[in-house]
Formats: sequence, C-alpha cells, structure tokens
Amino acid sequence: MRRLQPLHVTSSTTTDEETTTSTTTEDVTSSTTTDEETTTYTTTEDVTSSTTTDEETTSSTTTEDVTDTTTSTTSTDTTSVTETDVTTTTAQVLKVSLIKDFKPYVDNTNADPDKRGFSAKYGFYTQIDKEFSKDQVDKLDLKIRYTREVLDNGKVKEVDVVKTLSVLDKFNYGDATPQNKFDLKNKSFKYEGTATKGFSGVKLYASEDIKFSDFFEDEEGIMKLFADKTIEDAVVIKKGEAFGNDGDADFAEPLAITVYIGVKGDADLDGRISADDASLALRYFTQLSNPTLTDEQRAAIQLSSNSLAKVEGEGGKLVDDPTGIYDNFAAFLIDTFTGYAAAVPEKDNWRFGKKDMFSGSGNRVYDATDASYILRYFTWASGQVGKELSIADQAAGWDFATGKTV
Repeated sequence: MRRLQPLHVTSSTTTDEETTTSTTTEDVTSSTTTDEETTTYTTTEDVTSSTTTDEETTSSTTTEDVTDTTTSTTSTDTTSVTETDVTTTTAQVLKVSLIKDFKPYVDNTNADPDKRGFSAKYGFYTQIDKEFSKDQVDKLDLKIRYTREVLDNGKVKEVDVVKTLSVLDKFNYGDATPQNKFDLKNKSFKYEGTATKGFSGVKLYASEDIKFSDFFEDEEGIMKLFADKTIEDAVVIKKGEAFGNDGDADFAEPLAITVYIGVKGDADLDGRISADDASLALRYFTQLSNPTLTDEQRAAIQLSSNSLAKVEGEGGKLVDDPTGIYDNFAAFLIDTFTGYAAAVPEKDNWRFGKKDMFSGSGNRVYDATDASYILRYFTWASGQVGKELSIADQAAGWDFATGKTV
C-alpha cells in the first residue's frame, strides 16, 4: 500500500511480620559429592517454601533452571548418596548468594529456536531515515545465575539457579541510526545481525540500569535471604551496556538486528539516483496498472534490473526474482510518498517491501508521482555542482522533491 523424579522440597520459617508462600518449578542438574563418589543426574524440583506469621499470607510463582551440588554433612560415616536419598527429604533454605563472576546473558544459541531468548525481524531503511524501529525485536529475555544453599535431611545443598527476565522494554540501539550506519561501500546494502566480519548489524543496548532485584518482583522473600544485603540494588547490566548472546561466551557476540539500508529512489540498486531509476519506477507502475492482471500476476512483475534482485536459474543464467528480498527492497526504496496520509505510515515503513513482509496484510501503492519525485530529486541533485552532498543535504533534497519544502 502506499503510504530424575520429582523432588518435593518444603521449607518453613516463622517470623512476626509476614507470611510468604512461593512455588517454584525448577529444571535441575544435580551433582552429589561424598568422600567416595559423585553422582550426577537430572531431575525436576517442585519447591514449596512456607513462612508462617501473625498477619497475612501471600503466594507467588516463578520458573527457574537449577544445578544442584550436594555435600554430606551428617555425623555418620560418609557413604555414596543415592538419588532416593535426595528425592525423599525436606529442605530449609539457609542463604542465597551470587555466583562469583556471574554474567547476565541472553540465550541465543539454544538448539530449539522457541527456547532462545532473542528473536527479531529484518527491516528496510533509507539513508535519510532518522531511527531504527524497536518493533523489529519480538523477544529479549535476560538470564542471570545465583546460588541457593539449603539444608536437606542433614546435607547442605548448593543450588545454582538461572532466572529469566524479559527486558523488551529496557533496550535501545544506542546512537545508531540509518543515517550514520549507512555506508556506500556496502554494495549488498545488508547489515547482518550476527556478522563476524564486514558490515555488522545494529547492536542492542540497555536503556536503563537493570538491577538484580528486577528478577525477583514475583519472589521478594528470596531477597531477604541473600548473604550480601546490598545485592538488592546491585546492577547486573548498566545503562548503555550491550546485551550479549551467551554468558558462557563472555559476551563474545553482542546481539544485533539485521537491516538493509539503501538510497531513497534507487530502483536499480546501484547506490545512486539517476534518470534510469525514474524510468524503472514509471515502468513498474504502468505494468501494475494493467486492469486485466490478477494479484498473482502483479506479484510476478520485476522492478529492479540489478543482479542482486535476480537468482541463478537453469544453466547458471540469472533470472528475475520478483518475490525475492532485493526486489522487495527496491520497491521499498521507490515508494517516495510515506508518512502522513500515505498508504504506509512512517512508523511501519521498515516492514514493507511490495507488501507487508511479516503479516502479509496490506500492499504498497505506486503511481506516476513516485517516478516524478525521483526525477525531480535527480534534477535537483544534478544542479549541486561541485558539492558533496551530506545526508542532511540529501534529506533536504527529498523534502524539496516531494513538496515538503519549496
């Protein structure tokens, strides 16, 4: 348009102030250490913690991933601890503490895509656009690790817990914009989110301090058990710090979105504006305007002549790829009328090629005006003899070409 078995652990504490009951479902990897052997197993714990008071009772539920280390502290002879020994006891939480040198991270390496902590769409932008859309990011979950020490049937268990917090409302792109990210040397126009060389994508940064206590809004009673009483205000990610994709990798690869940034009006994707771009835009509009065509036939019309917008066909020959990402990118670039009163609102412009690339609803609208705006911009730019046009100059030129200024 235009514009191992279930482990039931109960802990009870009596105070004079308040009552908190919390139920936690945990994924557990347990290691039991004695003088003779170590047994490692995986189980699921249902942990119920109850605190009795004279005033009130509250409940909360959370989800945690847990690793258990159990050390025998009984006065009897040390023997190997079996799984049954561990799964038939009651426990009392003694204290909670941070894991030394713990690192917050976003799990983006899980073999199951649905379990990854980050997902994002790609987006289209012109060199004069002022910002990247945060709507590109669909999911952003931050994880931290801490340790719970519990007394379980005469044994002290240290339980390493992983907590997850959605920080979808706590990120930005730093000072990156389409204007300062755009590079004419990038002939593919693509800035890859996970690129390790070449033109990297747009990194994600914390837009505010993220505190340890933010992870326990549903489990406030746990905060009182931390050995370090200053932990509540501890900052795990500082404002302006980049989000990393794996804590075990020491932030080796920061998270980033993938974007395509091109020159507005560049139908042939050669990185500049010429009369050829206006001609391609006009031809595309004329073909689309044939009233006898079906929607399927219109979708099969190629816009760009650039090899980027083609694919290798039979015998290695390049053939048109009208539904490919680059012809859609070219179609994005030639829709010069966007924003107020346009078929595609400015805030959604990044997600439209020839149509909405993610919901499939809604198409761009093209007419002869797009071609005339491109030609008018080309004429204006040609008159700037001897001047190297900055991004600001180019933006002003497009304001003139589209009638926003005179």
